[in-house]
Amino acid sequence: MQQMAIRIGVIIPFQHAAGMFGAAAEAASEFAAQQINATDGILGREVALEFIDGGADPREVMTAVDRGIRDGRLDAVTGWHDSSLRNRLVPLIAGRVPYVYSAVYEGNETRRGTYCLGETPASQLMPALRRLAASHRARRWLVVGDDYVWPRQTYRTLEALRVGSDIDLLGAVFFGDQTSPALDRQKRLLDILPTVHCDGILLLKLGHNAVEFNRGFAARGLHRTTTRLSPLMEESMLMASGIDGTRNLFSTGGFFRTLHTAGSAGLLSAYSSAEGGVAPPLTAPAESCYDSIWAVKAIAERAGSPRVPDTDRVIDGLHLETPRGLLSFEGNQADQNLHLAEADGYDFEVVATWRGAA
Repeated sequence: MQQMAIRIGVIIPFQHAAGMFGAAAEAASEFAAQQINATDGILGREVALEFIDGGADPREVMTAVDRGIRDGRLDAVTGWHDSSLRNRLVPLIAGRVPYVYSAVYEGNETRRGTYCLGETPASQLMPALRRLAASHRARRWLVVGDDYVWPRQTYRTLEALRVGSDIDLLGAVFFGDQTSPALDRQKRLLDILPTVHCDGILLLKLGHNAVEFNRGFAARGLHRTTTRLSPLMEESMLMASGIDGTRNLFSTGGFFRTLHTAGSAGLLSAYSSAEGGVAPPLTAPAESCYDSIWAVKAIAERAGSPRVPDTDRVIDGLHLETPRGLLSFEGNQADQNLHLAEADGYDFEVVATWRGAA
């Protein structure tokens, strides 16, 4: 590997609500690059990562990405960050380099050069809601989310998808950043929840925001009567929520560290050994960042280059084996195995698995 390195800009949050995911996402991305460099790199070139704080002011993120591409310093970009930032970045990147987006999101991202690994409402949430309706008689749901693109668009998508099903969405409440007015509104909602007569809360909140909701939910004893489902609930959030905050709580996604698969077990063992047993715990957001670095390799090598006209030409039908299982691209969206898992103390037990919108 004597040629100039292929440099990947890795956008992950190190601050604000999702900042709790940053350290693990960084470590997992670095581990993927180490593994790739231990073999043949990407197209015979070494991989180098440049981390960009996706929790910073969006203008700062955009400036860093634009400068990196314009100066020829970035050959590709990966991102685990919110959809509001993605919607700013896609027109900026504008097909200049491949952009692999690995976060759960609202779906229907079709713009050129943007390749999505993340779960979508049709494949992730509707199947999970149907299973909870069957197993827990949870049919009447209230959506509680942060106030930005992903929660709002996910709610609108679910409203359309639920037609003809036995799932009833009673409405949605969205909260801004955890300022005093937003926290006061959330407290008032928690106080009146028993009068709403919902079977479940679909929680579309990030990181610390979801943790604060879980704590308030448990403090009022609501965990005894009302189910919660979150597509962004991982093991460190369970611990931060407290034991009562984890009761009657479900998550759904493509990866849990308790998955009984060879790929999952192999990654957990290798990651822990490589980091001397002191690495941040490998959770779903971090694992998706690991996958995104390997996806850059798979896409570029199938195309023969990291140029977007070439990668766009070959993305449909690309298959990639990952610790979460086989990722199969249909257009620029990856299909994957999805799981419903129930919190069991500070870990998850997988209770159902499906693929696609089954």
